Amino acid sequence: MMEQQLKAINRLKRPEHATEQDVEANRPRELIRQNLHLAGSIKGVDRIYLQSAVDGSNSVGFGRNYASKPPIHSVALIHEVGEL
Repeated sequence: MMEQQLKAINRLKRPEHATEQDVEANRPRELIRQNLHLAGSIKGVDRIYLQSAVDGSNSVGFGRNYASKPPIHSVALIHEVGEL
């Protein structure tokens, strides 16, 4: 890494740069961060989406690939993470 990049990373690690919007989770499954990404496309299948979730307390990530993006996939992933 370049020196400039290392300085930027160290600056972000300092607690004085935290904002009031920062949220911390104290227990597993207390805060789940979720996102939907267009992973790419496959000929004959069309688009492939990656539904990802990260546990806020221990940064464990989960993900599933889908060929469509209805909201039920988000709900199913959250329930699946909650059962682990």
